[in-house]
Amino acid sequence: MTETKLWQQLAAQLTQLAGQAVMVDRKFGNAPPADWFATRLFHTHSPHLLDYVQESQQLLQRVQQMPTTHSGFRLSLEKLAMQVEALTRAFAAAGLREKETYRRRKPKTATAKTTDAATAQRQRAGELLRQLGGTTHALYEKLAEYHEFERRLLQMVDEAARQADDIPRQLALHARLGRCRKAIAELEAEIQWVEQRQRQR
Repeated sequence: MTETKLWQQLAAQLTQLAGQAVMVDRKFGNAPPADWFATRLFHTHSPHLLDYVQESQQLLQRVQQMPTTHSGFRLSLEKLAMQVEALTRAFAAAGLREKETYRRRKPKTATAKTTDAATAQRQRAGELLRQLGGTTHALYEKLAEYHEFERRLLQMVDEAARQADDIPRQLALHARLGRCRKAIAELEAEIQWVEQRQRQR
């Protein structure tokens, strides 16, 4: 795939996502959800998905105008790949969020269950502990594996960056690097929660 064709493909993908965003935003009407993304991946803070898609479209335009040797090209390319991936996941989850919004509008019953982010984190940490033998040492070993994978990915990213004409490979590697760093952040948060719980005993 040529560089020009890749940019055209990304632009078409974002245009398609923009159309989907309009429909999703309409579904939520006057009771939209909170910010769709709690990370620093987007500068936008909005309950409307279209605003995030438009930010990615603007970033794509800036990246297209950058020479591949520009100091900010690689970081911008990585961010764009991560944004497109995050948007794609958000649309996949849009139906679930719509159901959750409907559920919250219904009167609460005595048997209603609520699961917040902290509860979900405790569940993930507990499950991971069981899988790894029940020790924080095992969690740190898993974290070391993630960091080693991150290191290898960074080497691959540097290699791809030296081949300035291989933009598709750079995008794919940056997306993998973004997923790896997300997994590292989540595991570090789980380790922190486990250690806090152990100190409270």
